[in-house]
Amino acid sequence: MSLGQCSGMTPEYRVMWMRARVDKGIISHMAPALDDVVDGKEVLGVEGMRMLGFWSARAIFLMEFLYVAVFIAGFASIRNTSKPLPDPYLAIAEILILVMARSWSA
Repeated sequence: MSLGQCSGMTPEYRVMWMRARVDKGIISHMAPALDDVVDGKEVLGVEGMRMLGFWSARAIFLMEFLYVAVFIAGFASIRNTSKPLPDPYLAIAEILILVMARSWSA
């Protein structure tokens, strides 16, 4: 069973499964993640971190979608893809690039 197949497991069984793999020496880099569940309940900050990742991934997807939409609108406005993108569209696209680059590096 791979780690991706663990998602349907109960938290207790997932921890037990991961601990068995750590004990066998199959994985070692996952050992700190074993403390996510204590007494059948997730540690307080874990759910918040997961939600932060969930919403940041959605925000990146939205920015990428807006980036593509700006490019399509810009090239549709000049009706020629061999010419450079006009100024307001190019500026918006560059701002989105800077925001996305900062989001990925943070």
